Amino acid sequence: MAHWLGRKYRCSIPTVFTRYRQGTTLVTNEVRLFMPVADIGTQTYKARVFKPNPYTSQPCALERVQLEDEYYSTGYEDRPGMMDLRPLVFERDKHVCQMCGNAVTYHTAEIDHIKPVRRFKRPIEALIPKRPAPKEVVRKLTQIRKNLGLSQTGIVKPLKHKSSPLRASQISNFEQGKREPPLMLLLAYARLAGISTDVLIDDNLDIVKGH
Repeated sequence: MAHWLGRKYRCSIPTVFTRYRQGTTLVTNEVRLFMPVADIGTQTYKARVFKPNPYTSQPCALERVQLEDEYYSTGYEDRPGMMDLRPLVFERDKHVCQMCGNAVTYHTAEIDHIKPVRRFKRPIEALIPKRPAPKEVVRKLTQIRKNLGLSQTGIVKPLKHKSSPLRASQISNFEQGKREPPLMLLLAYARLAGISTDVLIDDNLDIVKGH
């Protein structure tokens, strides 16, 4: 404000302070420099800034489970955790290491994520063992197309796959096993052949002749 007064009344800064200074502020006949600290004073904001932590501010409603004296914990109770997935992973991989291909046992092997946890869209999906892809689905897709008497180009329109347009080259990749067909496309194949999707994804089931 001192520079503004100096330009308005065409005087130097020392002259401005000599003429218009009153205490700790500047005052003219028209305006007064408002000083928040001097005029109002310091006030303390006493309201709570952060929200309370629900884990520490509320009483704990959980109670520790007391096991019987005769009970022996095997460590495989129904609860989420890496140790509870060991039997499922060993059963899925048939006690064969997925890195080197050698046979392993419960005591000589450790389970870990081949795909990093950060790569999953949801962290909970990392705790779901991935089942091996069906091996016969490629043959079954080809069999459905040939049973209908259609070419790879001719089956595109009957599939009516609306989520994304299909091309004959994609059908070729699916039938050669170069790409994994999406679930909606498998459903379209099943509807077109008049069978259940279980027949497509289950290697133990086969397409009955006539479909």
